Amino acid sequence: HKPKWAARRKKWAGSLTQLNREAKKVLLVPSLAVKGIAVSLAKLFVLYTIPYAALRLLGCTALAFEQAQLLAALMLLITNALPNVAGVGPMEFAFLLLFAPWSDTTVASSALVLYRVATYFFPFLLSVIVFLCEENRSLKGFDAQSAE
Repeated sequence: HKPKWAARRKKWAGSLTQLNREAKKVLLVPSLAVKGIAVSLAKLFVLYTIPYAALRLLGCTALAFEQAQLLAALMLLITNALPNVAGVGPMEFAFLLLFAPWSDTTVASSALVLYRVATYFFPFLLSVIVFLCEENRSLKGFDAQSAE
């Protein structure tokens, strides 16, 4: 009941109200809902394809594309069910549990490293590029305004 917390509660309530308003917009505009579902499907398709591509790069041909997709989906389901400490551990366990029987353990471990590179470092590099481009564009607009 301190004033500092009252201000925080008021700010959070405003944020929740705004979130509720925007969620209603998404539900009321079918095209936005369809676009959201399409983006999610594309993202999951890419995420489920990465283990297949990593195993194929390492020479493992025991899994068909559909099998690898199913195992990747199951891997993420297992990952969400296991206790998670700092984001590391459950993914590795689930990956090796599901993909090692289809390939040698060393191949599965190497594929796991490739999977982590693809899911951690590529998005990081992409975000750095996007950030730098946006920052550069923002600075150009700032320079144009200050020159006037």
